[in-house]
Amino acid sequence: MKSIVIAAFVSVFLFSRVAMADGLIVVPQPPGGPIQQLGVKYHRVACVIDNQVAKTTIDQVFTNPNARQLEGTYIFPLPTDAVVKDFSMFMNGKEVKGEVLDKDKALKIYQEIVSKMRDPGLLEYAGRAMYKARVFPIPAKGEIRTKISYTQTLIADNKLVRYVYPLNTEKYSSTLLDSVVISVRIKSKHPIKNVYSPSHVVDTHRPNDHEAVVGFEQNKVKPDRDFTLYYAIDDKDVGLNLLTRRAAGEDGYFMMLISPRQEIDKVSKKDITLVLDTSGSMVSDGDKLSQAKKALRFCLRNLNKGDRFNIVRFATEGSRYADTMIPATKENVEKAIEHVNQFDARGGTHIEEALTLALQTNRG
Repeated sequence: MKSIVIAAFVSVFLFSRVAMADGLIVVPQPPGGPIQQLGVKYHRVACVIDNQVAKTTIDQVFTNPNARQLEGTYIFPLPTDAVVKDFSMFMNGKEVKGEVLDKDKALKIYQEIVSKMRDPGLLEYAGRAMYKARVFPIPAKGEIRTKISYTQTLIADNKLVRYVYPLNTEKYSSTLLDSVVISVRIKSKHPIKNVYSPSHVVDTHRPNDHEAVVGFEQNKVKPDRDFTLYYAIDDKDVGLNLLTRRAAGEDGYFMMLISPRQEIDKVSKKDITLVLDTSGSMVSDGDKLSQAKKALRFCLRNLNKGDRFNIVRFATEGSRYADTMIPATKENVEKAIEHVNQFDARGGTHIEEALTLALQTNRG
């Protein structure tokens, strides 16, 4: 009999930004009056991760809202250890060539752009190499399409792999983007367990234990955060990963990811204790308690035959639904759901007592 404690409360997780790569075209103010900066019509990212080697391809269309022809510089800050594989931009039927600049030369360009735009955001790329290409002409009221692809090796930290694609240079777009599309296809010789994005709401398809397809799409937006994706690789039947974060002088946060194999040939009987935060903080920033109760009901209704369960709620104090583990019969589950429906939010937050109660529940 396997014992599991699930804490069904809402926490905030902070992740440090990692500046990777996102192309933009910088146009200096020409003589003859001010101009608008270029807009971005669409931004499409397709990534294939094959055993931690990621190939990312970016397809962008830039738009010139001005009634005059312009000249600009296409720059693409490169991720650490990334290698550019392909670049294509055709203007007046001619292919535009670019060059890779080292970190020192790239830094001078970043600083020059920052001093003119008076926006320090681009200095996030300081210390990274750059792909650079001259763009001329940029037709009046016209469009420029660019495609670039690069490869990099992703590092696994405690069997957890992170892929980051930032969209922060899109803040330089003069208009909302018609569409932002990101597709990530993961292949691994080791079974893939948890797949999670803390930054975006994604669709995930798992055709088998060794493949996963993740997608994100949004229209009429100006992206303001990096796309971050975690996936775990583990040969065990159940993968467990813990993400932690603690800033100096602040309380820490954690997130635990638990995921079984995609192809399950045996279901073990389990003892499951569900822990729910019902303190007054669960009604701030939207009705978090309603969402947590909905998650709790889902867990209860999906218990298997032979499982046993208990519920611990906590606010100023913690309390157990029952003194011992309860068989997951239909009748017992419905009674527990009625109990959960009566929860309301009030009082302080005493999580330590709740987790202690959960771990001490009599499983005899």
